[in-house]
Amino acid sequence: MNQTIAALALGISATLLTDFRAIPKRIGLIGAILREIGRSARAMLGGQPRRERAALEFVRAHAVEGDAESVLRALDRFAREQRFMMNLGNGKGCILDELVAGLPSSARVLELGAYCGYSAVRMARLLRGGGQIISIEANPRHARIAKAMCRFAGVEDQVQIMVGWTGAIIPTLAGPFDLVFLDHSKDEYLVDLWRIEEKGLIEPGSIIVADNVGPLFDARDYLKYVRTNPYNLYRSRYVESHLEYYEEHPDGMEVSIWLGAGDDRPSMLGVA
Repeated sequence: MNQTIAALALGISATLLTDFRAIPKRIGLIGAILREIGRSARAMLGGQPRRERAALEFVRAHAVEGDAESVLRALDRFAREQRFMMNLGNGKGCILDELVAGLPSSARVLELGAYCGYSAVRMARLLRGGGQIISIEANPRHARIAKAMCRFAGVEDQVQIMVGWTGAIIPTLAGPFDLVFLDHSKDEYLVDLWRIEEKGLIEPGSIIVADNVGPLFDARDYLKYVRTNPYNLYRSRYVESHLEYYEEHPDGMEVSIWLGAGDDRPSMLGVA
């Protein structure tokens, strides 16, 4: 069971125990989970490849090589009609589009969590003036799919997929980055942001975007830090949207602007 489906299940349990008024809405979530379990079971029994490989094959069959827009449409279609994918989706994707479109065309972007390359393709198509994306993916199998997806979309020259744990790779990077997109393990968001700060990978004006910080996901520590930390390091806002491919279920993104750190700020990694 992938992380988003697991979050759906946990969200149902927690809410049913605390808020009976939410039962009708959570029944819809139960239906969504059962539908995805059924899809996965049918695919497995039918001898189909893993969902990520199946998504790549679907893109190759239904998208135009070198056309990033058609790749995104095919991935969205696969996730709606075939099997759920932990992609950003078009709803929240439009929010990210607006932020990336406001960057210089030569901007540098750091993505934590490539998955199958959806967000990397989405951002790269808007950075055609020499912009570069470094995307870190812990799962080697997903990283291979992401590389193939970027290659098929025609953006492979703009996207570097690095395979490994973010905690090991972030200290090796050189900044600054104009935008950082967090879309990996939710319990790594805060400590990885601290690592990014400590390494000097962002500068005043850099944008930090955190996906999946809505009511189904526990991002309280991260949100508290970027919104209310005592050193006023960020100007932060929550952008409402919906869960990828399930418009009836709310989700959101936190968009934070780095304001810089004062000399008296302690190392957050040292107190973690």
